[in-house]
Amino acid sequence: MSDGVIPSREFNEQIKKTVRESVRRQRGNQQPRQGRWHKKGSPGGTNAIVRFTIDDVDEDCEFCNATVDAVACGLGSPSVGDSIEVYDGLLCILNVPPDDVIGLKGYAVKMDAPDADYDDCRWEILNLCCSEV
Repeated sequence: MSDGVIPSREFNEQIKKTVRESVRRQRGNQQPRQGRWHKKGSPGGTNAIVRFTIDDVDEDCEFCNATVDAVACGLGSPSVGDSIEVYDGLLCILNVPPDDVIGLKGYAVKMDAPDADYDDCRWEILNLCCSEV
């Protein structure tokens, strides 16, 4: 046992209250969670993702034709082996010579950008693997 002062019940309650208020303020400064959780395999916008291989590239390097190698669980369409167009929405992924992109593998997600010049959702590249050197 220590030789120190034993805090009163009121003091302990005040400490608890201060800690709760501090935690509440910290949580209030965090961004609210967006999106939803889905059970494994259930269809939902959060799991529309495919793995693909690039077959050919548009002249302007804005999009590629690709073959789907794998799909997220529960995704009904496209299927493995289907051909899709995958877009470089930021125009920063396909900014290499087109011949260097053919055969590369990557991931794409279904996107809808309200300020874009297209009306429907489209597959946009999330990641593209580097070619082996």
